[in-house]
Amino acid sequence: MAAVVEAAAEPEPQMQPLSTLVASVLTDTTRGVTDAERRATDARLEVRAALERPGEALVEEADVDRAIQETAPGLEGPPETLLRERLPEETVRRYLESWDRGPTAVRPGEVYLHPRFVGDDYASRFEALEDAFEVEVGAADLAFRGGVPFLTRDAIDSIREVVATRIGERRKETLAALGKYGLPRPVVEHMDVDVRLAFDEGLRARAVDATGPGDVRPAAIGGVSARIHFESEEVR
Repeated sequence: MAAVVEAAAEPEPQMQPLSTLVASVLTDTTRGVTDAERRATDARLEVRAALERPGEALVEEADVDRAIQETAPGLEGPPETLLRERLPEETVRRYLESWDRGPTAVRPGEVYLHPRFVGDDYASRFEALEDAFEVEVGAADLAFRGGVPFLTRDAIDSIREVVATRIGERRKETLAALGKYGLPRPVVEHMDVDVRLAFDEGLRARAVDATGPGDVRPAAIGGVSARIHFESEEVR
């Protein structure tokens, strides 16, 4: 004979003395106010600590990647015309076979298409990077073949260092402005608390939860409203 499985009945919500419930509401409210002020204090301390650090310490590698990719995205294609004008055919062929479009033109082995080295006709991408972050790559950081400038690892490291420094400086300027004009500090003087309650015959109560178990009779619904005043007190 098949067993009959009965669903377990939902437990009835626990009723408690009204004084206990009110005390719990006040305790939770006070705890929330205290937590908000603590977090605000932590935020002020974080800003103060950040201002004491070098700008680049506020910048992640991913921040630098994103900034470079936005200002110097990958070339649509290799500068084939420039290469054929200045390099032997076999060198150009090998270069074209190994070339692929990356997320950014700032990578080792990419042609540095800056007007200072290739002229305005071939210039692309790198002027925007220079304008945005004051990046300037010198000839000493480039590898020249047939007069064509190629980015080296040293050039990439130099570019990334400058970009990180500029981003960090701007972030410190923003934080300094916050410090000058002040971070908002929450000060709770009054708080209105209105709690809807369900009562039983003995005036024991529980907070009404429309999603919880149990039926609530409209006639048994009441409420407790309290206005709470908070004052700060120095901790010695």
